[in-house]
Amino acid sequence: MIRLFPDHSARHKPFLAVGFAAALLVTACSSKPDSYQPLNDLRAEVQKLRQTNLPSLAPTSFAEVEVALSRAEGALGDVEIEELRHLTALAEIRLATARAEGQTAASRAERDQLLEERRSILGRARQRELGAAQGEAPTGDEASALPPGPELNEGEPQ
Repeated sequence: MIRLFPDHSARHKPFLAVGFAAALLVTACSSKPDSYQPLNDLRAEVQKLRQTNLPSLAPTSFAEVEVALSRAEGALGDVEIEELRHLTALAEIRLATARAEGQTAASRAERDQLLEERRSILGRARQRELGAAQGEAPTGDEASALPPGPELNEGEPQ
């Protein structure tokens, strides 16, 4: 039998071992996790926020949070850790947006309530002033006892 390559296997064994170890290390580092704690924490936070008024204040944004979270959870075990970090970060950004929109909606509702209270207070104050002015205005006999005012003719300058 003719050998095309001389047998140098004894000389190359250390390099093969190092190469195999490096390949194993790369495979281990780029694993596809079945669990990811930041994602679990985010899920718990979303569950807690479901019990608040945030879903009603920002329904569209909160639905986007749910979609992004489901997408990240669905990727568990199928994608590399970097992709999972990215999907989790997107869900966190969506949650921050939903919170901001919820805060905006709550502030608008509070502003509207305060404006309505202001209108009510001003209306009551006007009613009191009107009542007080009508109580001070001369009526009946008092009006005839007042001296006559200057006569105004139309078209004449004063």
